[in-house]
Amino acid sequence: MSRSSQVIQPQSRRQFRIQGQVQGVGFRPFVFRLACDLGLSGFVRNEPQGVLVQVQGDLASVQRFTVCIKEDRPTLASYDSLTFQDMAPREELSGQPFEILASVQRHRSRQKTNKTVTVDTAICPDCLAEMRDPDNKRYRYGLINCTNCGPRFSIITDVPYDRPNTSMANFRMCLPCMQEYTNPRDRRFHAQPTACHDCGPQVSLVDPQGQPIEGDPYLKAAAMLAAGRIVAIKGIGGFHLAVRADDAQAVKRLRTLKHREHKPFALLCRDLDVASDLVHLSDHAKIQLQSNTRPIMLAMAKQADQFPGVNPGTDRLGVMLPYTPIQHLIFDACEQLDCQRVDVLVMTSANISNEPLIHKNTDALEHMAGICDAILWHDREIVRSVDDSVLMSMQIEEREEVILPMRRARGFVPATLPLPTS
Repeated sequence: MSRSSQVIQPQSRRQFRIQGQVQGVGFRPFVFRLACDLGLSGFVRNEPQGVLVQVQGDLASVQRFTVCIKEDRPTLASYDSLTFQDMAPREELSGQPFEILASVQRHRSRQKTNKTVTVDTAICPDCLAEMRDPDNKRYRYGLINCTNCGPRFSIITDVPYDRPNTSMANFRMCLPCMQEYTNPRDRRFHAQPTACHDCGPQVSLVDPQGQPIEGDPYLKAAAMLAAGRIVAIKGIGGFHLAVRADDAQAVKRLRTLKHREHKPFALLCRDLDVASDLVHLSDHAKIQLQSNTRPIMLAMAKQADQFPGVNPGTDRLGVMLPYTPIQHLIFDACEQLDCQRVDVLVMTSANISNEPLIHKNTDALEHMAGICDAILWHDREIVRSVDDSVLMSMQIEEREEVILPMRRARGFVPATLPLPTS
């Protein structure tokens, strides 16, 4: 085709501002890939108010970008608002690569900020598969995460959500992790808490005085649990106290030491099949249990007093599924032991009754020494404590089942809760 017969596509330039749950969810990588696939120039960056995007290219591609950014988004992303405006194209931008720019930091006294910080979410299927793959560099790494899962709200110190503004700031990425972090086609592209055995926080098992217990921490912790011991376990938003649910003496000892005489304990079940054997679960309740929020679900027990001392005075049991890599690794370790299979653990907040949830390692040593027999912890700081969320499955007269929120915490906060405008 001769130069004179070529059709010159009209250029368009458009700016977008997006507010909502758009930081720490892989949103910038999503925008980057979309813009590159459409051949657009421009940039995306985090700002205290949300995310700013500018694109320039042929009109059809910019319009397609607009449709895609409205209708498609990463799994964990949600919009409170999305606005755009057309701008005059700039000749010097034509043909330039699309970029992810450095985040604009908040000026504490002047700038308004986007109040939506991303929630903490359960480990995703991809990370779980990698953690169980002996050939993967994150095999049995108890703090594995990616843009689709892991800690967010519990580790952030300031906005925008970037690694320097989290408790991962002091962990310098190794070269392989940095290569993933900077690869636009990688699942860990700009995943702020990304780490591995070589460069990230480490999991260890210590005695109540903080002295290391030699050996594999997961196998040792699993052996102690199988033997009826109490183990404190550091989670996403704080510490839990765990014992075998089918060991009545261990449950009784936990109640005595925790000064929790009557309040029911929650149960951590190996998988959905185990939970379904314990309580009546509707399809809706199963979906909630397996969601990335992984709440405790209060449901009717199938058998009264199956676990003596766990749920006194009620015919309901609170069940949940593993949501942290460490919890999965404990059940995996239980499976390796030459002892009776452990499928259900009491998993209760590590605090004395009516006291705040313990989330700092120093506080765990100070307050848990007389309660637990060991502590399974790590050195990634929890900036703010977040307890487990609780939902209740209820049948109201002849109506269909309803799921009621009893405690809105991990997996839900600090996400906004829409209210009727009327």
